[in-house]
Amino acid sequence: MSWKKWVIVLGMAIIAAQPVFAAREGGLPYRLMNKLRIEYDDNYDQLKDNPRSSWLMVEEIELQLNLNLEQTFIGLNVRPNFVWWENRPGDTTDFHVYADLIVNHNFSRRVSLSFRDTFRRAEEPELTENGQTYRENGDFYYNSADLSLSVLVRPKVYVDVNGGYVFIRYDEKEIANENDYNKYKVGTRARYQLLPETELSANIDYENLDYYDSPASRSSDSLFVGLGVEHMFTPNLMGSVRGGLQKHENKDSFSSDQTRPYGDLALTILPSPATRISVGAGYAMTETDVYPYTDQEQFTGYASFSYDITAKLTLTMSGSYSKGNYDAETLPQNATISDLPTKEYEKIKADNPGIRDSEPLNEDYVKAISDKTEDVYRFGTSLSYQINRINWLELGWRFSSMDSELRDDFTRNIYHAGWKINL
Repeated sequence: MSWKKWVIVLGMAIIAAQPVFAAREGGLPYRLMNKLRIEYDDNYDQLKDNPRSSWLMVEEIELQLNLNLEQTFIGLNVRPNFVWWENRPGDTTDFHVYADLIVNHNFSRRVSLSFRDTFRRAEEPELTENGQTYRENGDFYYNSADLSLSVLVRPKVYVDVNGGYVFIRYDEKEIANENDYNKYKVGTRARYQLLPETELSANIDYENLDYYDSPASRSSDSLFVGLGVEHMFTPNLMGSVRGGLQKHENKDSFSSDQTRPYGDLALTILPSPATRISVGAGYAMTETDVYPYTDQEQFTGYASFSYDITAKLTLTMSGSYSKGNYDAETLPQNATISDLPTKEYEKIKADNPGIRDSEPLNEDYVKAISDKTEDVYRFGTSLSYQINRINWLELGWRFSSMDSELRDDFTRNIYHAGWKINL
């Protein structure tokens, strides 16, 4: 472990040791929690053959801040996370930081401003953000920032103007050259309160995705035009539907323009005070971590369930499925044979003995590759028991599996037992 990691871990320990009784007595708007987990990971490299397993210890401190001022709300969640691996060659420790910030400010009854920021620092991770998975690509920084201005232009009619910036930066230069990107977003949305329980909306959004150092040109532009509706059927049943058309331009691929539908739906059900259920699905063209493809058509579906078995015992379950469709026509024209994902590279080499790795892709190779798919399944469950006012115990299991025509398949299980204390 480097000296910087030791300094950070020491700082975490100092913070955790500070007395916080003043916070309870004075009602300060924050909570400080410490979480300690012992886990067993049966395939941490996510390999199909000869998977490697390890025990690991995860120490995490979580700071939650919710500050309500006269016209402003500030919400902050910070989770430094230290991991020690019992059986992993090379570096046996990881350090991650997860931070989420929300700031809402009301200038007046008619005008408000909202800012959201998501920051991640991950080492040797498997991280999923907004439906996009980053795996097996080494250490990186990820940040997503969104700013939205909402104006009540007339009774029941709101206009939102928003913009955003997303970036990812890998530490290793070779990986960074292929996967570092900037994403710029701008858009506007009109909302109409048709009924107290129903809101209609229309939106126009533009996104620019720039892989600025990639040897194969993967950059693209997207334009979204759509409609949406949110409705509260009952106090215990809420839903939303959004959909429209997306025009996607791949700047240097074999097929430059695509127009596809996009959409998503979500449903929240509260059948009893002790039960919470959420389900949803979505479809869109989006970026991918499968180099050198410029994008994927992705379908996602998810569900979560939480049930308070008793006042102290809670069961949670969640699952998701995503299917990525990869069109060979979206491959960059300046990509080479060696750039192709493992399974496609092996097929091209087997069908064309003697072909050079530096051979540029052409229409014949693209037709031979054809379209590919990738299916990812995830499931997790946990059982949490509250011992007393500040202590919880938890048992859990997480499962993930990938069936890919591009990369190696894998199945992975992680089992954990943990203790959480509310300081």
